[in-house]
Amino acid sequence: MPGSNPPSFVFHTPAKLNLRLKITGIRENGYHDLVSIMAPVRLYDRIELKSGAEKATRITCSGFPVPDDESNLVFKAVRAFSSCTGMDHGFLIHLTKNIPVAAGLGGGSSDAACVLMALNEMCSYPVSKEKMAQMALGLGADVPFFLQGGPCLARGIGEILAPIQKWPDLWYVIV
Repeated sequence: MPGSNPPSFVFHTPAKLNLRLKITGIRENGYHDLVSIMAPVRLYDRIELKSGAEKATRITCSGFPVPDDESNLVFKAVRAFSSCTGMDHGFLIHLTKNIPVAAGLGGGSSDAACVLMALNEMCSYPVSKEKMAQMALGLGADVPFFLQGGPCLARGIGEILAPIQKWPDLWYVIV
């Protein structure tokens, strides 16, 4: 990863819709047990990821206002990956936030999942799918969905996922 002119990787991270959501209970920790049909939609944040020259990770943001500090899920994803792998390398990350914040569309979760997958690829896949799913769940209940890459039936708090193989071509209006 280190070098004089590191390559820049650009990713587009989708929003998601809960097309059906049934709350089946509430846990002691405040999370809801649910059954939901989740589907990615064509509304994207943009992440530019570049290997940094230092060990610290820096995040800059544009678009909808989000924090550019350690409270950002993108930063937390880098920290989780680093903790899991022992990676002590920093990154320069620019997040263009196009998905409305706190709208239930999973934008932050999508961004975090994208960063986990990108780092795993950049580091030649040292983390198994199972461990990635555990890391994702540690970041948030919707993050594991975005590792799947397609529509799913979700149960539990959203971590028990069954991909939906036959999916109709649907149009959505997000208001």
